[in-house]
Amino acid sequence: MKGIEMMMTAAMWLASLLCGCMSEKESPTTPAVTATGVYETREIHVDREGMDIYGMAHIPSGVEGKMPAVILSHELGATLDRVKGYGEALAEAGYVTVCFDFCGGGYGSRSDGNVLDMSVLTEKADLEAVLEEVRGWDFVDVDSIYLMGNSQGGVVTAMTAAEHRDEIRAVILIYPGFSLYDNVHAMFDSPEEVPETHSLLGMRLGQRYFVDIWDQEPYGLIREYGKDILLIHGSRDSIIPIAYSDRLAETIENVEYHVIQDADHGFLGEDFALAVSYITNFLNSAQTGGEAA
Repeated sequence: MKGIEMMMTAAMWLASLLCGCMSEKESPTTPAVTATGVYETREIHVDREGMDIYGMAHIPSGVEGKMPAVILSHELGATLDRVKGYGEALAEAGYVTVCFDFCGGGYGSRSDGNVLDMSVLTEKADLEAVLEEVRGWDFVDVDSIYLMGNSQGGVVTAMTAAEHRDEIRAVILIYPGFSLYDNVHAMFDSPEEVPETHSLLGMRLGQRYFVDIWDQEPYGLIREYGKDILLIHGSRDSIIPIAYSDRLAETIENVEYHVIQDADHGFLGEDFALAVSYITNFLNSAQTGGEAA
């Protein structure tokens, strides 16, 4: 009897040990972020199939060990200057941040490429190239890489995260341009009807833009990601109706949703500071709480 009892005790001990190991794997945690408030800025160049992507990296100073990183994607027709303020604020909070110009993403772009050749798929390829570059930096924690996208950059972020789920710890969407899909479908009955160039939101775009976005239904794409999402939208957004983010928050799990009252498309002053506080709190929670699947 004693032998049987000893065997049962040993079996229970082994089972509890294995369960403990599994729990650790299922609920990974990382050290809290070290915020020194100081960072250095580096100009970067990333190759994407022979095209040069221009960007800026903000790297916290005085931090030992590997650091979490956030890659930021700008709006349609813009440059990294539209998201640089977020990158600087998050670098002060202890995150490596990377802002870059999409190829052909805007008329002031410092990256290669022409606006008429740009689409959500070319921008996705740009973001994937930047992601691969950042994953190779020896000071970046590859288990703590986040994507953040504003407006069309939010659509591109959703598309990229869906295909790189295991590489992206969490996603931040700022007034994501999920309405662009509906806008294009309202203009044409089929991709075959798209002319050589056409205007969208006052910007002349090439045929490729409208054809490439045709099958990129955004809600289905972000649902494939399935991890934590921070969503922020202004209540008076005059470009991307807030109803699109309302729908996202209602239909997708793991969404933390904040509406900034009376804010339009692009946050300034107190609205910007509030958005930064939401983003920083979300990132810090993701770091200390581990990945939520």
